[in-house]
Amino acid sequence: MDVWQVHATGDSLEIHTTGTASEVAALSCNDPLAVVDPVPFVDPDNTVVNGQMICREVLKPGDRLVWLASPCGEVVQRVVFEADTYCQVLGRTWNPRFLAGGIPLTMNFFFHETIPLWMKVALREVLKMSPPRTWQPPVDEEGESGSRLREPEFWLPAFGRRWRRRRG
Repeated sequence: MDVWQVHATGDSLEIHTTGTASEVAALSCNDPLAVVDPVPFVDPDNTVVNGQMICREVLKPGDRLVWLASPCGEVVQRVVFEADTYCQVLGRTWNPRFLAGGIPLTMNFFFHETIPLWMKVALREVLKMSPPRTWQPPVDEEGESGSRLREPEFWLPAFGRRWRRRRG
């Protein structure tokens, strides 16, 4: 289980399924291509800049990602994602925050000195869930993790070729 936290308004999470480990990369594993933003623009003409990539990690079959938002009143907002194939996970922000020394605050970094009660309660509930429905050993016959750079069209199919209907 991996736990990520929303730090600012405008933070977003992208999860893309790939099916193979060679098409995903993780900053935490020092994959050589993990620092490359797979979709730096949100239009095919490369004129509209995407949010700043602040996390790039991998979910393997059976992994769970818990995404926590700071509590609004009495309600703790959280979402649990369970992977049944290899997934590329990207965290983006429009309002970057920085630690001392100018280091960007990533979604998988917690800035609390101690874990707040609201977070403990949310995580205990997730830990009570039944085991993941899918699991497989982290082995990939097609190549090492993060060894294959994919084009933006792979991540956002809307960038790809547009097909026209033939009139017949």
